[in-house]
Amino acid sequence: MIGEIFIENEEIGHCDFEIIDISMGVIAGVLIPNEAYKKYNLQIEKLTSESGNANLSDFNFKVFINNQEIVHEGGISISDFEEERYIDVAGISNIEFFK
Repeated sequence: MIGEIFIENEEIGHCDFEIIDISMGVIAGVLIPNEAYKKYNLQIEKLTSESGNANLSDFNFKVFINNQEIVHEGGISISDFEEERYIDVAGISNIEFFK
């Protein structure tokens, strides 16, 4: 399932999400950045090297699938290892929707 990734109201890329852990309500995948991502790239890389990822305490990440914002309890994080970027969304209560 393709999702659009935002910081605040600015789209920074997309991801073809897969269910990673159904019991914990986790979807994840490779982040494909767009031009807007370049504004945040260095900060996210730095946070990844310091603490493993950038998360909701660092940025107001949002994920939309089929034009609906994904409601989650666990959070959103992005890890940026220069050439490889990953995103995960945890604590999705209606994970069955993604099957």
